[in-house]
Amino acid sequence: MELEKWNNPKPLKGSGVKIEADLLPPAFSEICKNVSEAVQVPLDAVVLIALSVVSASTRGQVTIKWKNHNEQMAIWSIVALPTGSRKSEMVRLLQVPLFEIEKQIKETGKSDRGYNRNIRKTLEMQLEQVQKDASKNYSPENLAEIEAVTRKLENTPEVFEPAFIATDFTPEALNSLLSRNKSIVCISAEGGIIETIAGRYSNGVANLDPLLKGYTGENTIIQRKNAEPIEVTNPHFVMSLCVQPNVLNELMASAEMMQRGFFSRFLIGVPESPIGKRSYHSPALNTQLMRVWLETVTGIHSVISSSSVEMVLSKEAEQLLANAHDSNEKIAGEYDSKRNEPMAGWHSKLLGALVRVAGTYQLFADARSKEITAESMGYALKLISWLSNHASVADGTNTARSKAVLDTLYKRIMRATNSAYSADAYRITQKEIFDLMQGQKWIRQSGSKGLIVELNNLILKGWLRVIPYKRPEGKAGQTPSPLFQIHPDFQEFYECEIK
Repeated sequence: MELEKWNNPKPLKGSGVKIEADLLPPAFSEICKNVSEAVQVPLDAVVLIALSVVSASTRGQVTIKWKNHNEQMAIWSIVALPTGSRKSEMVRLLQVPLFEIEKQIKETGKSDRGYNRNIRKTLEMQLEQVQKDASKNYSPENLAEIEAVTRKLENTPEVFEPAFIATDFTPEALNSLLSRNKSIVCISAEGGIIETIAGRYSNGVANLDPLLKGYTGENTIIQRKNAEPIEVTNPHFVMSLCVQPNVLNELMASAEMMQRGFFSRFLIGVPESPIGKRSYHSPALNTQLMRVWLETVTGIHSVISSSSVEMVLSKEAEQLLANAHDSNEKIAGEYDSKRNEPMAGWHSKLLGALVRVAGTYQLFADARSKEITAESMGYALKLISWLSNHASVADGTNTARSKAVLDTLYKRIMRATNSAYSADAYRITQKEIFDLMQGQKWIRQSGSKGLIVELNNLILKGWLRVIPYKRPEGKAGQTPSPLFQIHPDFQEFYECEIK
């Protein structure tokens, strides 16, 4: 059977569609455009980082109730841009309000912390002295004094300096930070934290629980041998990273991060690189707009810092959300049917993330709001196509895995007796590919499911086709492993685009 004509395969790398400014609420859009144009970074990147910054300012004090769900205001975002894209300058400008909030947190109760710290230090010195006296001249009075000072010390909690911003920590340290502070934000233009989370200091074993629970606000109690229990109550953790593309690829190459829903919680940006398109004569940064940014974000924190706030959806906003549900659920189902679990999971969490975005827009417009209007929800839902496009591009540009499959196919073709086109050299079964790649760590971790995801990606990009299997009439038995036809000009395109 002759297959239809082949088109040129698509390259593995790509970028998402550009966001249009009119998809955003006017006041929020104006500030994001200001930073984008002055720094000359993609508007897509600014929007995602800015959403995380505003959500972080709530410090876990805001919960949004919708249907049978409770969403806390924690928006995770990750943007992939190459080195030299001015990521650091963009992040520096956008997170200025968070440093101001941290400053306010540290100033609050500073004198009381100093007093309690001195009391505890005095008691520790007193206990050391009575223990020394008892060792020289033991008496019931000494024992009673030791017990009395010990009780006072136990009733005087250890004093820790408040923290809000953290960019380098282990998951275990995050548990301690959240137990003491409730809310922690990690916003960075570097991707080292991904390596740490993936198990840099724990023999490659990722501990994702503290981060995942910090996204949902789930309580936890950590019991460790020879250590006091750590109670983490209503944790609020916000993460926003602007990193090099290879860092995003490493995240997506981690079977555990993909299968545990870590990837699914991020709003993802894969914008076009600005390098080569920038002008020396860029517009100056509008300092008045940056003052508005500072005052609005810190103002949200000031209004809600003293008490918890429960937001609800207006009837009109809930109807808009209900209308968006079915089409999004259909897309999630399509990915699930293709065994693309990461994208099915991402779409399953998308509406909840957009409820958080709508809450962010609402508080940005009015920090005292307790109801999300149809306008705020409408603007949030306008982002569906844009966000979905960037997530699918990220999923399709998982070069760490897709390239590994193409590398394997290339080596297999080169080993063939005749390196020119032949049916034998350019046909291969799924089982053959799996057997050739089973020495690779990600294949061992994700198994055939992970391989199927990558093969589907390569089919969509035109590198492979499935050769339909027709069972011989009257012949029963197990269906053989799927057979693939490799692009007839594979070697040429591989050596040009991939190698």
